[in-house]
Amino acid sequence: MPTTSLRVPKPSGSYADALVALGVGDLIEEVSGLAGTPIKATIRDDGDAYVIDCRPPIDASGWRVSGIPPGYPYLAWKGDNADTPADSIDYAAQRQIEATLRGLNRKAKTAIENTMGEEAPTPPRPDLPVLKIFNSLRAGSDSYNKLHQSLRETKGLADLVLARLEAYGLETPAINSPPDLGRSLGKAVSAIQLFSPVAGKGINRPKPDGTTLGSLPGHAVDWFEEWMKYRAFHIGLLGFRTGKDNEDTKIYVIAPADMPVSSVRSVRNDLIKESMWGSLRLDIEATLKLAELLIKRSEVLVGVQSEVKMRNRTPRDLIRGIHSVYFKSLGTGSAVTNISFLGLPGWFPIDTAQDANDWLEILGEHRACIRTLREDNSDDIPVLRAYRSFISSGQMEDALEFFALYAVHVMGMLTNSREFQFAKRFGVMNLRRLFVSYNSEKTEISGIVQDEGFLNIATAIRRSTVNAQYRKAREGKSPFEIRYGLAQEWKRQVRFKEQFIATLGDFVSSYNAENARHAEMNREVRKAITIQDMDRVIGLIDRHSSELVGMLLLAYGYGRDAYTREDTDENERSGNIEPALDTQTAG
Repeated sequence: MPTTSLRVPKPSGSYADALVALGVGDLIEEVSGLAGTPIKATIRDDGDAYVIDCRPPIDASGWRVSGIPPGYPYLAWKGDNADTPADSIDYAAQRQIEATLRGLNRKAKTAIENTMGEEAPTPPRPDLPVLKIFNSLRAGSDSYNKLHQSLRETKGLADLVLARLEAYGLETPAINSPPDLGRSLGKAVSAIQLFSPVAGKGINRPKPDGTTLGSLPGHAVDWFEEWMKYRAFHIGLLGFRTGKDNEDTKIYVIAPADMPVSSVRSVRNDLIKESMWGSLRLDIEATLKLAELLIKRSEVLVGVQSEVKMRNRTPRDLIRGIHSVYFKSLGTGSAVTNISFLGLPGWFPIDTAQDANDWLEILGEHRACIRTLREDNSDDIPVLRAYRSFISSGQMEDALEFFALYAVHVMGMLTNSREFQFAKRFGVMNLRRLFVSYNSEKTEISGIVQDEGFLNIATAIRRSTVNAQYRKAREGKSPFEIRYGLAQEWKRQVRFKEQFIATLGDFVSSYNAENARHAEMNREVRKAITIQDMDRVIGLIDRHSSELVGMLLLAYGYGRDAYTREDTDENERSGNIEPALDTQTAG
């Protein structure tokens, strides 16, 4: 009976589970192709297991094929092994190419490129940085290559594959393979912590009879699962150097939510070519860039031929996120010091090309703003952490926390003459798109951020903070008082309803009083905040909470309005060139 799906459990709760599922999906596609009935395998996250949907269904009766290949490239570490397979990767040669290119300075490279009839040196493989990390973390283990050789030499491998897939739900014909057929494969493998990050040292003995460091014994390592991880290594795993002097390592593994194996491989190969660095910044860049790649590859923008089906879905519906493991360098080895998960954003579903372009605009704006934060600045670290939490969790509370912290950050940049020109703010229109996605049965965010009173007070905040400071930097002084500590004060007060309403009232009173003084002196005035505006915002606070409304006011108040005079220069740099005037001279 044909099998439509297999179920691969998640016993470890780490990225090892995702690697096994990706490897099994890849194996199904390869063996079905060899059997003459190609299958498209899609990995779907089902909570405690990954489900591999197969189209068309698997008919295992024709799967007793001969010559199932290992499915991953052999790595010739020293480049001098005459027995290496023809399709192996000559690691030593790739390192030599890298060293040669590094030795050429820019002038020499240009000279070579401009030489008539002489081409520039071929660059190394894009995945060489990942291979280098693997080489440093394998701790001398040759399990990867030994299993490759054993798989090529094992007779009856098809029967072994069928027997193992049967455990995942494959309907198989009768199998008469010898019970010890996989024994040699089991002897070929040993645990490599890169592929099993939760496999600790010294845990294999029932009693602590010594202090020798050692990996799990061979009989405790499942050769089939290790095989699947080696296959998936080239499908969904990325590695980056990080930490002080780039001595530490950060490993990422893509966690599918509902994606074909081939599409996971494609976005991984694109992501691996991106120039990314840092630690917190690296997490953020990888997450945003992966979401961007999915949208650009989706059928909404590319057409029906695309395998990335995103219509009526978000990036998080296709790829749940990225497993992250931090390996701390200990000199002669590395140890796992942090295991985490980075979720992809899932703000609003993409139905049209305009939706896709809105997403790309928001992602681009976020990346530009985050680049103003530095990991070597202690004041910026909490802001970066808040953004990572916001983008990963998808929770409204985390979003509000970040935007409140970013308001303080952007005000600091605007008051610093050296950093002023690099300040970036989130556009109010994009903030509305993002916050409206948090609508729920209990909280109608769109009703808050589109309320006239809310918008008028948010505009007053903007006039009193970022716009006033911008005018001071541009014109030498601001015609209005600059309220430097407003974001910090409001962030402290929003949790207490009565206190926040009093603080809000003081702001409105002071703002209108300053307007009145300007009017008496026939100077520039701003649109006043009315009693109706205040009543509407207090009504919003009563229906929702002071914390929600207050934090939204900070996000909007410190954002960039495409239609205000003070933001004219920044709007022109951003392509918004039709600002409206809402200030005037009293007379």
